[in-house]
Amino acid sequence: IAEGSSRKSAREYTHFLEISLGSSYELETHVLLAEALCYGDINISKSILYKLSEEQKMLLAFINKIQTDG
Repeated sequence: IAEGSSRKSAREYTHFLEISLGSSYELETHVLLAEALCYGDINISKSILYKLSEEQKMLLAFINKIQTDG
C-alpha cells in the first residue's frame, strides 16, 4: 500500500491495493488451514479472522472509492 501510494495514477494505486487485498485473503486461508488442523488457540484464530475481514472490507471500500473518483 505504501509503495502504491507514491504512484501517479489511480489505476496504479488501485493495483497495489488489490495486491494487498489478495495477500489478506492468502493470510485468511493460512489461518483457516491452521484452525482446521488444530494448530494454535481457536480464540486467537477467530480474532485474526475477524480483523482480516474488517481489513478486507476497508480495502474493498477504498478500492471502490478510488475507482469511482478516478
